[in-house]
Amino acid sequence: MTTTTVTEDQLLAAVLDICKYRRCLVHHCRPARTASGNWVTPIQGDAGFCDLVIAGDHGVLFRELKSQRGQPSPGQRGWLDTLVQAGADAAVWKPSDLASGLVLAEIDAISRGAA
Repeated sequence: MTTTTVTEDQLLAAVLDICKYRRCLVHHCRPARTASGNWVTPIQGDAGFCDLVIAGDHGVLFRELKSQRGQPSPGQRGWLDTLVQAGADAAVWKPSDLASGLVLAEIDAISRGAA
């Protein structure tokens, strides 16, 4: 499987596994399908919040996950930019970031340690 064929859902599963192994807390809001077949994530407030909030003893990461060719929506970009401006560690992860070891390195930097 190449980074261009890894889906966002596959990337999410891999990141969740790493977080569990590294004993980080992780939050992800799953979208739900409506009766009409549309996908929605029920929230209150501003749309576009990051896919994941990952917390460890040494920090917090806000991460938006995208396929290799995917780009953040304007709402997602607004959240990411505002979080970074406020001093938070917020960014986008793509399959190439998993393959390069960046995802693991960033989770390790905040983690409680291996199980």
